[in-house]
Amino acid sequence: MSTIVLDREAENYWNLIKDAGNEVKLVLITLLRSSVSKDSDAITYESKPVKARRLHAMTDEMMAEEIQGEPIPLSGDENEISVDDVVKANSGRIKSGMEKWL
Repeated sequence: MSTIVLDREAENYWNLIKDAGNEVKLVLITLLRSSVSKDSDAITYESKPVKARRLHAMTDEMMAEEIQGEPIPLSGDENEISVDDVVKANSGRIKSGMEKWL
């Protein structure tokens, strides 16, 4: 067993890749070796596209079940709020808040 002393930067990189699989480590070794040699442009690589996985995505049938029922009106006469009620409910809040911090 050999001991290698790592500086902080190398240790950070090692912590990122130490649990990777053997295939990934071999690819990284190849890329690192080529980056320090004279033929650093000798190796070209392509990134594989990443596929999005939605673990909790709803199917069309589930969505249809969710949206069944009567639509709720966005505005109505019984739910109508007047501007005067809003002003009365909020009057004095800014003033009392300002006085508290002054």
